[in-house]
Amino acid sequence: YLDPGVRFECSQPITEPISPKDAGNDCRYFEVRTTVEKMTTTGSEKPQDARDAFDNLFKK
Repeated sequence: YLDPGVRFECSQPITEPISPKDAGNDCRYFEVRTTVEKMTTTGSEKPQDARDAFDNLFKK
């Protein structure tokens, strides 16, 4: 609910600012959000492969 553009930086109707925002506080709207990074391919490209791909863009 953090929104720097609204009053007290919270999108919910609160009567006083919550602080500190970077440490534990009593905000009743706070929820822990878990994110999971997507699996990616291994970095098998070598610098030369990237150069070749770049050069191939401008071949006539």
